[in-house]
Amino acid sequence: MNPNANAGRESRVPDTSTSHDQPRAVHGSEITGLHTALERAFIDEYLASRGHTLRSIGDLPPAEREPLLRAATSAATLKLAEIEARAHLLERMA
Repeated sequence: MNPNANAGRESRVPDTSTSHDQPRAVHGSEITGLHTALERAFIDEYLASRGHTLRSIGDLPPAEREPLLRAATSAATLKLAEIEARAHLLERMA
């Protein structure tokens, strides 16, 4: 694997220094950043399961690349929807 494959890619990680017992204000840009990073991770995971990376699919002909990208983004969207549904369920149970 190329050690520079993730160069230039920024991912945000939540601040773990705060206690989980105390609520912390979360800014919209923080959530958007986390959502984007998670979506990208799901796309990367899908492509890896098919033996590709975002870089390697650039070498594929458009007839192969486009359906693969659509499938990867659909899979990521479904996983994000599942996470959101579970979070809403937990909120309602609390």
